[in-house]
Amino acid sequence: MDMEKMTAYAVYRQAIDLDLYYAFAELVAGTSQEETAWPSYQQSEAGQIWKSEADIENYFESYDLRYPGEVRERFEEKLGAEPRIIRALALALGKTRTIQSDNMFVGNQRGDFIRKVRRAADGDVYLLGALYLLETDTARRRAQMDELTAVEYHRAEEALFILSLFDDREEGYRIMRDQIIRLLGQGSTFSLVENRGVLEWLIRYYAPYVKSYRGKADLTLRTLMKLPYMNMKPDGREFSILKAAGYSSEEITMANSLFVWADRIPDRLSWNGTTAERIAAACCKMLLNRPEGLSEQLYEYAGWLLIRYDKFPIQYEGYPNLWEAVRHGLAPTAPQTILWMQKSIRKDFPYRFDAFDPQYDILAEEVERDDYWELFTEQMLRSCGEPPLRRWLARYQKLTGDDYRNGFQDWHRSSSRAFALLVEKKELRLWPFFERYQADGYASPPLRLIQDYALNVSSWQGFRFVRRLLQKYTPPQLQRFWGDRFYFHRIFIRERRSYGSDYTVSVSRHFLSEEQQRQLWEWIEGSVFQTEPERYREFVLGALQSPDVQRLYDKKLLASVLRGLLSTGVREDYAIRQMKETFYSKEELEAERRAEAEQAEREEEIRREKSRQEKRERLEQVYDGTIASLTEFMRGFYGYSDVKVALDMVYEKLLELPSGCAAGFAPEELELLFKLFGNLARYNPEDGQKILNLAGRMIGGLVA
Repeated sequence: MDMEKMTAYAVYRQAIDLDLYYAFAELVAGTSQEETAWPSYQQSEAGQIWKSEADIENYFESYDLRYPGEVRERFEEKLGAEPRIIRALALALGKTRTIQSDNMFVGNQRGDFIRKVRRAADGDVYLLGALYLLETDTARRRAQMDELTAVEYHRAEEALFILSLFDDREEGYRIMRDQIIRLLGQGSTFSLVENRGVLEWLIRYYAPYVKSYRGKADLTLRTLMKLPYMNMKPDGREFSILKAAGYSSEEITMANSLFVWADRIPDRLSWNGTTAERIAAACCKMLLNRPEGLSEQLYEYAGWLLIRYDKFPIQYEGYPNLWEAVRHGLAPTAPQTILWMQKSIRKDFPYRFDAFDPQYDILAEEVERDDYWELFTEQMLRSCGEPPLRRWLARYQKLTGDDYRNGFQDWHRSSSRAFALLVEKKELRLWPFFERYQADGYASPPLRLIQDYALNVSSWQGFRFVRRLLQKYTPPQLQRFWGDRFYFHRIFIRERRSYGSDYTVSVSRHFLSEEQQRQLWEWIEGSVFQTEPERYREFVLGALQSPDVQRLYDKKLLASVLRGLLSTGVREDYAIRQMKETFYSKEELEAERRAEAEQAEREEEIRREKSRQEKRERLEQVYDGTIASLTEFMRGFYGYSDVKVALDMVYEKLLELPSGCAAGFAPEELELLFKLFGNLARYNPEDGQKILNLAGRMIGGLVA
C-alpha cells in the first residue's frame, strides 16, 4: 500500500481538482524562463496546505495542451467548466505568480482568464483566495485579506484555507484562531481521517502558536496537536477531550494510527517502537471489529499494518507480531470484514456469525468452497443443537448447492468434530461411508476419519462398526485399507518408553457394557496375536497390569494367565510381584514363599558344597606336607565362612602329621605353625582344647 495514495485531503478534493492544480502548477514551473523557477516552486509547495496524491506527469498530453496560456484559453473545451476545474487553475495560477514569464501566454490569455475568475468569485472562498494570490498591489492585497478574514466561515476547511494564504503564519493564526478553534471544536464535521493531510499541515506549521494559547477554548485544538506524539488510549485524558468535542472513538483511534506515518512531522513517534505497535494494534482491532463494513482504503490500510508489523521490532507484552497482538481481541461481525479477512489475512480464526442470516450469504458466494465449509462448520459446532442439525445440513445445501457430507472428502481443521457430530446424530452412517471410500487409500481423509473416530471406538456407533468390520475382515486384512503399518491394537496402547511392559492398554468406554468391553479386549488381543505374534507375551504382561483388564476379568483367571506367562521364562520383577499380590490367594502366596525359601536353601547348600570342593582341589594342588604350603593355601580367603572352611581343612591336614614333628621345624616354620594355631583358635573357640592337644602332640612336651 502507498500511504501517499490514501485519501488525506477529502474536503479539498471535493472543492478543487487537486490533480489539475498540481499539473498546471508544474507546467508553469517547467516552462518558466526564470532560472530559479523550479526551486522557488518546490519551496512554495512544501508549505502548501494540500499535497499531490496522484501521478500527474504528462497530465496534459492526452488533451493536446502544451503551454499554460493554451490551457487557460481552452480549458472549458478540453477539461470542462466545473467550479472544481476553475478553482484548480485559478489557485495554481495564483500560487505560481512570482515565477510566471511572458512566454507562457499569448495576448490576453492570462487577463481573460482572471476576468472569468472575478465574474465567478462572488461568495466562492477559493476563487477569492486565488484572486488574492494573483494581486500584485500591496494595498489591494491587504484589503482583500481583510475581507476574507472578516467572513464568518461555517466549514473548517474554508477557514484553514484562508489561514494558508498568510505569509506571516503567526499573524494568520492570531487572526483566524477564533474561527479555527470553533470549527475544529464541538460539533465539527471535519473528518480527521479523510483529511489527515490537512491536520498534518496544521500541526507541522502551527503547533507552536496553538500551544501558546492556554485557555479552555483552545483545549480541543491543543489536544489535536498531540496526535502524532502519543498513544491516545480510550481511558486517557486526551481521548476524553476529543470525544467530548464530538469526535468518535473510531475516528480518534484511526487518526492516531495514521499520524505515525505523517511524513511532514519529522519528530513524530517512531513507527518501530512499542508505542507505535500499541497504536497499530488498537487501530487494527477497531477497524476489524466495526459492525459496518469498511471502505476499500481502510481494508487496505488494515492489511498494510499487518504486513508492516509482520514482525515487531520490539515485542510489547511478548507478542511477536501485530496479528498475535490483536487476534484475541477480534470479534468481526460485518460480512464484508469476514470476507476480507478470509481472502486477505488467511489466518486461522474462530469467526462467529449467524449462518441463517441472509446478510452472510455473501460468504458462501465469495469464499472458496473449502474455506467456507470450515467457516460454516465452526458455526454449526457452536450452535449446541439449535437449530437442529438437519436444518444446518439443509442450509448448507441451499447456500452452496452441495451436500455437506461431501466436505469430508478433503481435510479440514474441524473435520473430526463435525464427523463425530453427524455420526452420533445419525446423519451419517459409518458402514455406507466406509464402503463408498474404502478404495481411496489409507491416506485419504475419509479413511483417516474412520480410523480416528470409529476404529478408536469413540461411540456406540464406532463399536458396532468395528464389530461388523472384524466379522468381515481379519486384523491383517485391515492393512488393505489403512496401510502396511496399521495395527488395530495399537490404537488402544499407550507406550511409555518401549513396547514391553512399559505401556498401558485401555478399553474403558462408559457407553459399553462390561461384556462389550471384554469383546473389545478380545479384538485387541486377537489383533496382536495375528499381526505381531512376536510381541504377544509382552502385550499380555502389559495388559495384566491394566486397571481395565483387572476390572473386567476374574482374579483366578488372571492368576492362571500370569502363571502361564511365568512358565514361559518371563523374568520376575517388581511389577510381576505386584501382580502376584493382586491375583494370588493368601494360601497360594504362602505356599509360594515356602517353596521359594526351600529352593533358596537347596541352592545355597549346592553353592556351599561347590565351594568346599573347589577348596579341596586347591588344597591338593598347593599342599606338599609343609607348614608353608598350608599357609600359602590360606591366602586368598577373606570371607568369614570361606576362612573357617579352609581352616577346618588345614586342621585335618595337621592331624595327619606325626607326633613331635615340630621339633625338627626351622624357626620360620614354627612361626607359621603358631600363626595357624592362633587362627584355628580364633575361628573355632569351642574347639580350643582340641587345638591345644594337637599343638602339644606336634611339638612334644614343650607346650605342657
